[in-house]
Amino acid sequence: MKVLARTIGGMAAGFVFFGLLGSSSLAQTPRGPVYQWGTEKTLTGTIKEVQTTQGRRPGMVGVHLAVDTKDGAFTAMVGPYQALQSQGYEPKEGDQVELLGSVLKINDQNVIIVKTLKASGKTVELRDAQGFPLWMKGPRMGGRPGAWGPQPVAPGTPSSK
Repeated sequence: MKVLARTIGGMAAGFVFFGLLGSSSLAQTPRGPVYQWGTEKTLTGTIKEVQTTQGRRPGMVGVHLAVDTKDGAFTAMVGPYQALQSQGYEPKEGDQVELLGSVLKINDQNVIIVKTLKASGKTVELRDAQGFPLWMKGPRMGGRPGAWGPQPVAPGTPSSK
């Protein structure tokens, strides 16, 4: 009987734990924040800093931009450097940008997960209409062939900060 009571108690604790894990307060994914359609907004501003990070895959370099807007300072989560480079845009400090994306507050910081970026006369598409990353639609991810494909990072890639 004690074994049965312990088993039921363990199962109950497991249900509570996994129930909390699915709640909105703990719903961060291991890959980071998720695009939320109801929070879409267009922001315009100036790039103050270009930040790069090592991506999850070897050779993948992620780009975040510190952008000053009339609504305050934002961290723009752009995506892989290769996605920008393949569309002919390399972000630089001082560039004027227009960002369409999901605006969120994460750890008291203003963040925009960028869907479309306009700068220097170019429009860079980063996410589809549902907010899904276009760089994840390559042949290995079950998407259309040739979606950016494997491209080496150029020697002039901004360094991590």
